[in-house]
Amino acid sequence: MIDNTSEYDFPWLLRATVLATLLLTAAPVVETAAQTLDSDKTKTIVGSEVKEKTKADIPSVDTVVAAIAQAGDTAEKILLLVNVESFDIVFLGEPETIDGFEKIETAIAGNDSAVADLRHAMKGSAVFYNALDSHGVDTSKVVAAEITDDGAVTVYLLASK
Repeated sequence: MIDNTSEYDFPWLLRATVLATLLLTAAPVVETAAQTLDSDKTKTIVGSEVKEKTKADIPSVDTVVAAIAQAGDTAEKILLLVNVESFDIVFLGEPETIDGFEKIETAIAGNDSAVADLRHAMKGSAVFYNALDSHGVDTSKVVAAEITDDGAVTVYLLASK
């Protein structure tokens, strides 16, 4: 019997075997990731229901102004946030319909770079990105957010639902 393999076939065969093993091992991981992407994003990533609210659900415009003043600190918290107890999206309405909009506008102007950092952090966070995206929220409309110590998140945006 003649052996048709040469000494150069073994490294190629070994590499092919290792590659096939890695691909077969990775298949369940890819399948699990695909299932996660197909399922409801707000339940699998955020871990709680995302609720939509209106300006009637907030105590006052001063609540939003205070949140805008804390935008820089909130941006840092967003990047570290893993667990969320609740996630509320507050649609304040269009600027011309908001009583006291001048206060909000002044607060945004005074914290312009912090608000930009906040929006950027939301785009970089899977929790925020998926929760907002699943409700059709454009992050450029976000003006503030609050995160409590117990993981309750409230996002304020200048838009109507």
